Amino acid sequence: MQYYDCHTHINHDPLVQNADTIAEACLKQGIILNDVGTNLETSALAIAHAQKHENVYAIVGIHPNDTHKTSLSLVITQLTKWVLNKKNKIVAIGETGLDYHYSDTNKEQQKLFFIKHIEIAKEFNLPLMVHVRDAHDDAIDVLTKYATGIKVIIHCYSGDRELVEKYTRLGFYISIPGIITFRNALLLKDAIKAIPPQLLLSETDAPWLTPEPYRGKTNSPLYVPFVIKAMAKILNIDENILQKQIYTNTINLFKVSF
Repeated sequence: MQYYDCHTHINHDPLVQNADTIAEACLKQGIILNDVGTNLETSALAIAHAQKHENVYAIVGIHPNDTHKTSLSLVITQLTKWVLNKKNKIVAIGETGLDYHYSDTNKEQQKLFFIKHIEIAKEFNLPLMVHVRDAHDDAIDVLTKYATGIKVIIHCYSGDRELVEKYTRLGFYISIPGIITFRNALLLKDAIKAIPPQLLLSETDAPWLTPEPYRGKTNSPLYVPFVIKAMAKILNIDENILQKQIYTNTINLFKVSF
């Protein structure tokens, strides 16, 4: 393998209809991918894809914007049951976190789900895949209080240098999406220069945030090489060296043997 898309969603429309074809194409191109659940249904699909394809791994959890759609007790029971089944190829818990973008957000409910996801990750010594939108101060507060002793990934990072330094000082991994290829992503292009190489990851977050040169079309984990190419150019590093660093970071983080 050569590349690792640590956060993608072949379990979501429109990719889910061609998930098997995408996974097989990724295998041919040397790409490992984490299929990330956002609710119980897509988490179950992620497990099914992981069981079917050698280069696909599952991450299971409830996105903060979906916390109002299910009961916390059901989530705890189901996630625990899935993780206990070693054949499910689950490599992390998530995506969980906080999203205050919408005015009707139930912040306390999101925090409760977030903390419970952290507790499950700690119980099974799994990494935590974290989504944060317009809620960084609260996310750092929760993670500082509850997530000691586990690996944390801040997924789809798009912020500035000051914020990324807060996360990396805590030892958190930073996953960079296709936004890094956008011409106007100046703050992010500056921020990645402050990320220690051993904490840097790559993702597509497909089917969203398609990188150049395919921006405007549906994203795919097949496009993760374009993310690394853009980062290498910004960091003035040989692309092969950066690709190997990120690949090593990711397989070690998720304890994947390939």
